[in-house]
Amino acid sequence: MAERDTGFRRILVALDATRDSLEALEQAAAMASRMEAELVGMFVEDIGLLNLASLPFAREVSPFGAAARTLDTATIEKELKLQAAQARRALAATAERLHLRWEFQVARGKVEAEILAATARADMVALAKARAGAGGPRLGHVSRAVAESMPCSVLLAAPEARTHRRRVAVIFAAGRAGEAALRVAIRLASGNGRPLSVLVPAVPGETKAAGREATANRRFQGLPVPVEVRSIAMARAADIRIAVAEIGAEILVLGATPGEGPDLVASIEGCGCTILLVRGEG
Repeated sequence: MAERDTGFRRILVALDATRDSLEALEQAAAMASRMEAELVGMFVEDIGLLNLASLPFAREVSPFGAAARTLDTATIEKELKLQAAQARRALAATAERLHLRWEFQVARGKVEAEILAATARADMVALAKARAGAGGPRLGHVSRAVAESMPCSVLLAAPEARTHRRRVAVIFAAGRAGEAALRVAIRLASGNGRPLSVLVPAVPGETKAAGREATANRRFQGLPVPVEVRSIAMARAADIRIAVAEIGAEILVLGATPGEGPDLVASIEGCGCTILLVRGEG
């Protein structure tokens, strides 16, 4: 499969001062290297935080018991610039290590709005999931908003997903979005010699799943990586999460269209792996 078939030329990664943001950077950079794409880092100076600091009663309370300090705009401005400089250095070091073309942007405004606006010039946006809770890794407010709106393809980087898993999984669904996801998954698996799991949805009462499974088995003959094809139930939101956990996937690739964003996010949010939503038109 030719690299150009993936269609990713510009990958945007949202950066801040958190460890999860750096994990998203690593995964976005690996994707950019694989796809020969440009890596664009973006740091947003949160206007809400600046507005809060301008209020006369604003205080910052330390979680370690120290006395509260007065928040002021000058201090917050300085801290944001320091964080942006740290993000830029991390981006530069990662991009240079992988020999990537890169760019760094700083914007000021509401974080969600600025990231969504920046996706107009990107083929993929990479964001971090939050740390795992009782139901698995959850999405933060910004990650959820971007994943639900699907302005472009979306990479949701799970913390530490790369430490103990190597398998690529893809949901083999009908339509152009499903085909696009399949092409990307094959590229990801073939590029690093990773095993590929093809998950064929089986909806109760639907009779075409067996035919799709047979088609998938024929289609993947001759690939230079081990391929496993299996049907999965799609009766409940948890079915995808259960299947992904059973196979031990590092990344799950699936096609998506903007209109199905909220339902799709609900079905994959608790998955313990990185998620790549490949935007398609259905």
